[in-house]
Amino acid sequence: MRDSSAGREITLAIASSRQSRSLTVTMGDSTRSRRESETLFVFFRTNGRVESGRRTASTSGIQARASEARDSHLLPADTAGAVALARAVRTRCRA
Repeated sequence: MRDSSAGREITLAIASSRQSRSLTVTMGDSTRSRRESETLFVFFRTNGRVESGRRTASTSGIQARASEARDSHLLPADTAGAVALARAVRTRCRA
């Protein structure tokens, strides 16, 4: 969940009960013609714990056979990081 890239977008969906429902974090970086991006999708249960999620990554601007596209389940550190990040966004935005 930590990223040194300045190109990061965080979207937090909040239910009418004021609980976090989903979190999307998109990060990207470009160097010359190469572009790398990574997106984390997290869905929360009503008790605030992570229900499910996915991590995707892709590379463009290079030959297809050299692409580093990946799609996987959340990494172990993603679960705790997602809960903490959702809490921080809610606090900062007073949601």
